[in-house]
Amino acid sequence: MSPTFKPATTIDEVIDALTAIVQEERQRRSKLGLFPALYRQVTIAIKRSIAAGEFDDGARMETLDVAFANRYLAAYSAWEAGQPLPHSWRVAFEKSEDGATCLLQDLLLGINAHINLDLAVAAASVAGDDIQALERDFMHINTILGALVDRVQDVIGEASPLFELADRLCGNADELAGTFVMERARDESWAQAVALAPLHGGERAAHVALLDRSINRLGHVVARPPNLLVRGVLALVRVTERHPVEDTIGQLNALVEEPASMTAPAPAPARPLRRRASAVA
Repeated sequence: MSPTFKPATTIDEVIDALTAIVQEERQRRSKLGLFPALYRQVTIAIKRSIAAGEFDDGARMETLDVAFANRYLAAYSAWEAGQPLPHSWRVAFEKSEDGATCLLQDLLLGINAHINLDLAVAAASVAGDDIQALERDFMHINTILGALVDRVQDVIGEASPLFELADRLCGNADELAGTFVMERARDESWAQAVALAPLHGGERAAHVALLDRSINRLGHVVARPPNLLVRGVLALVRVTERHPVEDTIGQLNALVEEPASMTAPAPAPARPLRRRASAVA
């Protein structure tokens, strides 16, 4: 049975919810487990950084982390239930399930929706008129993410024999992944958070709706690049990816820690993938 979630109130509850999703998607042998496996590791790293006093305001950072995660948990739950969800998450879930994307694209689809849309909305909601006071802590997450980028690239490279070819032909595909997370996406997310912070009620909702549609369009570009060479190379990468997806999920889920329950082989038989009607907010 699919996991269901009430909104998390602590970072530990976020980690528990992500653990349940990773377990479920590994059992299904579904690529929808790739993003939450990575996201769970990032969340664990942020929790450790809060405990180490690396943020100016650790309590505020936990509040932001929880608000941020709750948007993903709500989108995932809505997808599972066939209910309306943001356009940007709909394209991420649909494209990862239809089998036409490679591992890098699957991760970028989740990152696109969560960083470009959810992080901006969460930061504006948590900080409000004090948004500028959040900037240094917001940007410190870049350092945490940077410590994981090389390890993520290693996992993708191990599962994708032609990943280095894609790197050369498509203009540093691995660097694209790092840049997407570390620079362009987070910088744009911060700009949108600053724009959203002073807005309220219907005015904020309208801005979020426009942003969602914009990020949805970017998701379609990630899933099907307009450049024919890039598209062809990514298709070749996809058909030569050799690891069972549950193995790759397990490797992504062990970047920061390596719990036995996550790294053991997925139980068999696999659960079937969901088949549901399209739903849009």
